[in-house]
Amino acid sequence: MSKKIIVGLISALMALGLAIAAAPNLSTYPTFLGEDGQLNAIIVVGQDAKPEDVVAAADIAVGLGEVSTVEKTVTVSTAAATVTGGVSLDTSASRIYLNDSINSVKDTLTSSDLPTVLADGTFVDDDGNEYGYTQYIEVGSNRVSFAQEESDEDPVLEIAMSTGSSDPLYTLKVVFTKTVNFTDSDSIGNKLDLFGTTFTVGAETDSNSLVLYKAYTEVTLENGESTTVTVGGTDYTIEVRGFDTTNDAVVLTVNGETDDVIEGNSKKIGGLEVFAKSVTAWSQGASGIAVLQLGSEKITLENNTAVMVGENEEEVDGTLVTFTGTPTNLSAIQIAVFAPDSENDYIAAGSSFEDPFAGTFSVAFNGITSDLKAEDRDEIKFRVSGDYKGYVVLPDGTSLYFAYNDSLGDQ
Repeated sequence: MSKKIIVGLISALMALGLAIAAAPNLSTYPTFLGEDGQLNAIIVVGQDAKPEDVVAAADIAVGLGEVSTVEKTVTVSTAAATVTGGVSLDTSASRIYLNDSINSVKDTLTSSDLPTVLADGTFVDDDGNEYGYTQYIEVGSNRVSFAQEESDEDPVLEIAMSTGSSDPLYTLKVVFTKTVNFTDSDSIGNKLDLFGTTFTVGAETDSNSLVLYKAYTEVTLENGESTTVTVGGTDYTIEVRGFDTTNDAVVLTVNGETDDVIEGNSKKIGGLEVFAKSVTAWSQGASGIAVLQLGSEKITLENNTAVMVGENEEEVDGTLVTFTGTPTNLSAIQIAVFAPDSENDYIAAGSSFEDPFAGTFSVAFNGITSDLKAEDRDEIKFRVSGDYKGYVVLPDGTSLYFAYNDSLGDQ
């Protein structure tokens, strides 16, 4: 049985003196290269061929895989990206495929998707004024890809993340039904539930910064009372020693260290961060009661700035805050979340990315269906024979050589 020969340029067949009538009908390429469902051809690359010609030959070899046909039932592979806690970003009817954007099926998540994390809320000030708000997550256009992240490692399936705020993984959004003045004394010390976490509005809030405190434990103590709490695996004993009525402060002793905390402010005492949510004193400070949030974390939000944490206001990489209005008349808050740096700019299959603001949910990439190495997948294998031959093994077992070094082959 004769073998048909494919050369670098099909038009070269004419240079061999073949009659036009005898040449194959190129409109039927590549099927005319097969016989009885099997490939009947070899690919020739010149001895002095450039590297790009060898690569092109390999591409042709892979493309000719369709000539060898085997009837087989397969499952279409899809990629699935999910937000943990209850919702998938694709559906059974509309899948996310390799190289698709993760928002190609769902671009916005609401309370119907995540009832706890995205629950509608109401902020209430001391005068009883209510400010309703809606929360949602806008999913970004980052793509599912197959890429080599480390030069000495195999490629990985991943959600490729951008390191810029213009293309975030997602954006947290809070929209109030009417503007709120968070700098008002009636707002200070009141709670604000955001994305499944309870915050308290701090007294340091001003026209530029919205200061929030995220607490782990809340206790109410009268003068002379004490309690022991465990925060981060460490036990802390807190005792109220008295009150300073001149500045609405409570005097505390924590694990032997004594200091005062002004109402609406936070201070670290005895290694424990203490936020004085409310301080009420009478009898010239001899009696009183304090509501304390223990182990609280200070969060500072400013327009066009990263989220900041702690007393030193350390920036959280991979975040950007946008206000609609200012803390004196705030109508919306947006927090864009993206890769913190170029070394952590992807979510590999089987791993997740935890939200850096509220910490109540994660974006998880569960992988694809079926797995890359699953038995129901076809394999195209690239192989070498000695030092001078390169070939492709097609799914039906056919071997197709695409590189041959004639000078080495004759040795």
